Amino acid sequence: MHTTDNLFTLLKMDFVTFVELFKMQPVFVLLELDDQIRLVNSLAVSLLGLCERYHSSRWKAETVLKLSNGFCPIFIFYKNEEFFGSAELRKANLVYCRTMRSFNRVQPTIEEYLLLRAIAMSHSAFDGLSAPARRLLQNEAEHYADALLRFVQAQHGDAAGAKRYAELLELIEGVFYVADNQRKLHSILKAKTIGGGEAKMPKPFSEMCFKG
Repeated sequence: MHTTDNLFTLLKMDFVTFVELFKMQPVFVLLELDDQIRLVNSLAVSLLGLCERYHSSRWKAETVLKLSNGFCPIFIFYKNEEFFGSAELRKANLVYCRTMRSFNRVQPTIEEYLLLRAIAMSHSAFDGLSAPARRLLQNEAEHYADALLRFVQAQHGDAAGAKRYAELLELIEGVFYVADNQRKLHSILKAKTIGGGEAKMPKPFSEMCFKG
């Protein structure tokens, strides 16, 4: 069923996976613990956005799908009369539907997606990082960005590859842009659900889901 409880259960599963993905990044073990926590909390929802939209685009879906079971978060809003014609429904359409258009148009390959994911996981433009951590992450992001450019130019030629590279980076920019709105939607659903599964979400995952 398309319920808030189900959404938050799936989010907890997603965030556990993301913590393990971060631990696999070579640069992650070089960071101090405080920087590791800040990185994961700040990027979890953006990484969620990238992963969900990539996998949904494989099906050319018009809305975000949770590929574990086909769950569509937008249906929480469509099937709840409380949200009909509301600002929350418009925000949900932006987050879960409109953002799929660019992914469906660009259709990243698996190689492009993995490099985009590495770039996103090395993002450092947020508050709270130490200066050494920021430098390490910037260098890591540049490394993966260079690898992506070389890859697409090898596949498409210099000019077409550069154009493809710009389109791919715009996908990352898009998920970072809507991440704050996605957190707000999580908070709205939390506030409107009494005794729901999100109330049982452990504090570390609440930091990722609602605050960033």
